[in-house]
Formats: sequence, C-alpha cells, structure tokens
Amino acid sequence: GARLLRAKLYRAGLGDAVIAQVLDEHGQTGGDAALGKAIEMARRRYEATARLDEPARKRRLYGMLARRGFDTDAINRIMRAVTEGESGV
Repeated sequence: GARLLRAKLYRAGLGDAVIAQVLDEHGQTGGDAALGKAIEMARRRYEATARLDEPARKRRLYGMLARRGFDTDAINRIMRAVTEGESGV
C-alpha cells in the first residue's frame, strides 16, 4: 500500500516532494486502480482460506492488508468488497 511505500522511502532519506512523485508515478496515490488491484489480491487470499471459519478468514485478510500498509479506511472498503461481493471501487 501507499502508506508502507511512503514509510520505506522516508526511512531511505527521501524528501516529501520526491516521495509524492514516486507514489504518483507508480499509481500508489490511493486511486481506484490501486484499490481495484488490492481487492483482487484480497479476493484470492479470501478464497484460499475457505477451509477456515468466517472470523478466522476475516482476521487473516485484515492482517494481510495491514501488513501491506493499507490504512484502516482502505482495509474496511476492501473487506466489504471481498466479503459482501461488492465492487468496492
């Protein structure tokens, strides 16, 4: 996610202007395209955990998205899209 990438670039010593440019060039500004890719990735993970009970599936999905740097609002949108079958975008 954009938040994780931003943090890594900041730790590498890049300034805010450079970070914004890099995020923009790589489509990580939080736009619909990035969210759509995240939803597809989350759907694959959710389907792969079909053997688990529903709360465990949701916990694992939430954790995966959080580790990838998505903020809470984005995670909630992605979770709704995946678990309720919405497009999310």
